[in-house]
Amino acid sequence: MSTDLAIGIDLGGTAIKACLSTASGDILREIQRPTEAQSGPEGIIALLVSMIATLEEAARGTGALRGIGI
Repeated sequence: MSTDLAIGIDLGGTAIKACLSTASGDILREIQRPTEAQSGPEGIIALLVSMIATLEEAARGTGALRGIGI
């Protein structure tokens, strides 16, 4: 049986925090990076994509990724 998973992202002024969690709220993995606002919107989006890819990789074999919330 597959576990439903989600990625949650907190996009803050100084840090971007992201986690992979189960539908019941158990956190399986957490990561945090500086926001790097000086890199502009494109740089922040690239960082978000990289963080999501890291958490997607962590989800493999664990369950089905059902959504991402920012």
